[in-house]
Amino acid sequence: MAVTKVKVIGDLLVHCENFAYSTLGNAILRNGTATSRTVSDFVGYPLKAGASGADYQFAVAGDEANVIALLLAAPPGILSETIANATNSAYKYLVLRYPPIIINKSGIRTTDIAGASFTVATIVTALETLKWKVQTEPTKMTTL
Repeated sequence: MAVTKVKVIGDLLVHCENFAYSTLGNAILRNGTATSRTVSDFVGYPLKAGASGADYQFAVAGDEANVIALLLAAPPGILSETIANATNSAYKYLVLRYPPIIINKSGIRTTDIAGASFTVATIVTALETLKWKVQTEPTKMTTL
């Protein structure tokens, strides 16, 4: 049986000066796509400005330059959520939103909630414009 590794916060977040300032722990998310979407393996989803009462919307391919935050975690015990099109999430999520923070580039999602590919370099540029520090971390650490 194959084991699928899900991302954890440490795969994305390298350093955070003030976790309480840099995160929003009760963010309502919006599915702005035309189709119902199921979200799981939450860490690193790019988010753009919210609408219709939501704090943020899931960015989709083509929105990379508008990314202003990254999804960090779901509420405890939530493994997935299906969000109908043009609807807000039923749960409140943990979102990484304000610097000073350092994130691992490989922790950013490469595909959107519809499975389309993101241009990660454009997401990095958008976040760096907001004063986020994005770096490439080694994939394997060894000790001597």
